[in-house]
Amino acid sequence: MIGTILLIAVSGPLWARYGFTFLVCCGTFGVYSTTYAWLSSTITQPPVKRAVAIGLANTCANIASLFANYFWLDQYQPMFRQSWGCLLGFQVLGFSCILTLRFLLRRKNKKFEAIVSEGHINDTIFMSSLDDETRNAVQNNFRYVL
Repeated sequence: MIGTILLIAVSGPLWARYGFTFLVCCGTFGVYSTTYAWLSSTITQPPVKRAVAIGLANTCANIASLFANYFWLDQYQPMFRQSWGCLLGFQVLGFSCILTLRFLLRRKNKKFEAIVSEGHINDTIFMSSLDDETRNAVQNNFRYVL
């Protein structure tokens, strides 16, 4: 996001703008491998759920190729500020999704911790009232990786 902001703000020498594009590329493509590794280690059971999560992540990552070509029109050259602004908007959207997911997973981990700390894990009636995901997570001491 810093590279994108610099590309919008700086109209200086071409070599500097070229260098800022490397920041954008590093931030963009580094996320893919981390996302797939995180999904594979976090969503482990059932395998179908993990496969769907990875497929959805891959679909969302590649769907940009359908509309991104319309951001880089000749009318926006030579600085392409509008184009970089669109890219920054999607980066902000992605970052807000990451923060939201982090908040939700942290809350889920706290729920698992509360069940374990209150000693409900030995209460068979309480454990049978939980859904399968929560029950398995509590019994196997599973926590989401944040």
